[in-house]
Amino acid sequence: MSHPALRRYRPPETQILLLIAVLAEPAAAAAAWRRWTELRDLDTTAWAEVRLLSALAPRLAALDPATPYLPRIKGISRYVWTRTQTTLAAGRPLLAALHQAGIPLLVLKGGARLAQDPVAASGRLLRDIDVLVPRGQWPRALEIADRIGWLPAPDAAHQGRLEPETIRRIFPMHHAIGFRHGKGEVDLHHSALYMSRHPGADDGLWQRARPAMLQAVPVLVPSPADELLHGLCHGALYTPEPVADWALDTAGLIRAGAVDWGVFEAEAVARSVEPYVAAGLLLLVERIGLPVPAAVLKRLTGRVREPFLKDFEAHAMGFDPDHPALIDAVRDAAGKRAVAMLERQAKPPAGPRRRHVIESAPFLAMPEGLAVVNPVPADLSPWGNLRIELEVQLSAVPPGGRLALELRAPGLALKRWYSPAKGKGAAKMGNNLFAVDVPACLLLGRGIDWVIVRALTVAPALSPECTIESMRLRWVATGPG
Repeated sequence: MSHPALRRYRPPETQILLLIAVLAEPAAAAAAWRRWTELRDLDTTAWAEVRLLSALAPRLAALDPATPYLPRIKGISRYVWTRTQTTLAAGRPLLAALHQAGIPLLVLKGGARLAQDPVAASGRLLRDIDVLVPRGQWPRALEIADRIGWLPAPDAAHQGRLEPETIRRIFPMHHAIGFRHGKGEVDLHHSALYMSRHPGADDGLWQRARPAMLQAVPVLVPSPADELLHGLCHGALYTPEPVADWALDTAGLIRAGAVDWGVFEAEAVARSVEPYVAAGLLLLVERIGLPVPAAVLKRLTGRVREPFLKDFEAHAMGFDPDHPALIDAVRDAAGKRAVAMLERQAKPPAGPRRRHVIESAPFLAMPEGLAVVNPVPADLSPWGNLRIELEVQLSAVPPGGRLALELRAPGLALKRWYSPAKGKGAAKMGNNLFAVDVPACLLLGRGIDWVIVRALTVAPALSPECTIESMRLRWVATGPG
């Protein structure tokens, strides 16, 4: 029995019905189409479903010869093809500039599918082109994009022109930055997967990649096993309007019989993303009937465990930073992935372990909402552990008052502490000590060189009766050397 959460975060049923109509055997497909027409009207259907209808156009006449929707759905297909061609053509100048600069380009998601099968453009809307570049060349790729006039997308971590310091600052926050120019949008990745951003995680992906062409620019595309894994993991990530385009990409890979399931399973285990891939595979098997090896699926669902299950739920539901249990799970999962990758790359150094304590200067009279920046100690061993201790001096918490403190690193919430009401328990008058443990390789691998501490909420509103007199952060580093 697989965990219920693996079926909890699927696309809406009407999208699944369209997937069945596009991908399943004729009898099941026809039944799904009839059911969809009972639930939806083409005039009011959501955009996420319109995208799937374009993929249905080639077989709709056979499924429902009398449907009045056929001319309109063919029109949708022509629109999708045109929009996709526009996206590809508008993105070509940036791809060409990166290629001319000698930066390898590994195309992901829908772009990878179209690089191998251009005919799929009539049924696969491509809003942007996702391109992975080597981790060490990501800053240079961003500089090239900036130099030729591409600007970060409106929802990116930074707006306007990019400076070297800006690039360094945003690296640990995201696995990709989207750039726009005219009608073109290209997402430049330094890591293929958001949840797996530690050094070395993409080594196998690069080694197995195959050459292809996209808009007459030489690129690489993932192996079928890697393409399937990436599509499933990305499909599990929450978006404000859930979409199921990922199923169109992954179904073709499975049906073609080109997936090396041994490589696929090994990569899922190495990245600790079993819940992500198992959730997608269960949908494809149970609702669409795709031929996934039962033994592989059984082993993957059998490996689903904490903290990776809550990590999956956090990303599948749109990570809620106000939920302490999810913050802890995402932090612990990220740390375990980083440690596992470090151990696969090298053996830990021999010798005694040392303990080193670094204290910050105290911060006085910290108001609500203030973020106090604390630099990560230099010369840490990646094999060490970090204990971050926060000592807070309170002078008063009024009746019914509640204090919340957050410790956050770029791109990763580390901990949030809540005091009980009325100043009892964890938040008492005088000194309060809070602590969180992380592996040093998590911060070093993600390029994190600072953390912030912030007082988030005090209820009732912060007043002279509720005062943080001072705060001191202490780093306790334990490691070889």
